[in-house]
This record gives sequence, structure tokens and C-alpha cells, in this order.
Amino acid sequence: MNIDGNATPLGLSYEQDFLISLLKINRCHGGSGMNANVIIINEKDNVAVALADIRQGTQAILADGACIEAVSDIPFSHKIALTDISRGADIIKYGELIGGAKTDIKKGEWVHTHNLDIEEKGK
Repeated sequence: MNIDGNATPLGLSYEQDFLISLLKINRCHGGSGMNANVIIINEKDNVAVALADIRQGTQAILADGACIEAVSDIPFSHKIALTDISRGADIIKYGELIGGAKTDIKKGEWVHTHNLDIEEKGK
């Protein structure tokens, strides 16, 4: 639904439609008939979690049919960037700060210890 309570073209909530447009995520061909292979845990997250291995050049598909091209291999249960993330910017997962980007991270890139400084609580 849009902000006025009317259905969006794909029947998404206003928040889902806004988030997708904000992140500039493309919608996959076929929409909801495709099986999701990534999950966003919290709406504040700028990374999603792979539900299966995702090969470079293939699509990471969210439950609502939005998709992102994987620019690197994403192993099962690892993170994929939902948007470009600048060096030093926060990495958000579970709606919480988990660290900062060591380097510029492209949308669709694997996010792991090679490009993520993990935030240590209490230090």
C-alpha cells in the first residue's frame, strides 16, 4: 500500500516499496514466483543474509521479489551488501551496528572480515 492506503503496483506495503526504492534494488523478472535466497533480518539492515550459496553474476532474491546481482560469490549464511557502503560507514545487521566498512563495498558484494571491521562491545 502507498502512503494513502492504496495498493502499490506489486501489492507491497508502503514501507517495503519505499525501502526498495531507497536502496535502488531492482525487481526480478517473475516477482513473487521466485524463491528467496537472501533475507533481511531487520528493516534497518544494509546487509542481507544468504539462505544458500550465491554465485557471482547471479541474483540475490528477497522474499518480496526484489533482487540484487551478486558481484562476488556469497557463501551460505554470509552477508551481502544491499547498497553501496562507503569506507568507514556503519554495517547494520539485526538492526544493530556490527562494525564498519574497511573499504568501499559495492551493492551485491560479499561482506565479511576482509572488508568489515567488527565492532567490539565494551571497548
